[in-house]
Amino acid sequence: MYVKYEMKNKLFKSIVRNKSLPISYRYYATFQKSLLPRSSSVVKQVNRCVQSGRQWNILKKVKLSRFALRFQSYDGVLPGVRRSSW
Repeated sequence: MYVKYEMKNKLFKSIVRNKSLPISYRYYATFQKSLLPRSSSVVKQVNRCVQSGRQWNILKKVKLSRFALRFQSYDGVLPGVRRSSW
């Protein structure tokens, strides 16, 4: 969603910040920016597990949640990862 609405978002933001434009144009740009979907903001992007879609406790290197990582490591699917034993 961010990539789809990136140009519109930047355009409206630049119009709002431009002090040389009339206030009516800036107000209209603010209104149009508010109509964009909330998920189109870069701040709203979250890491999600590629296997389960879970958004909490995601390991960035493998993009898996802790549960998916554990189960895949038990099955031996992930190279270089094995259960610890001491």
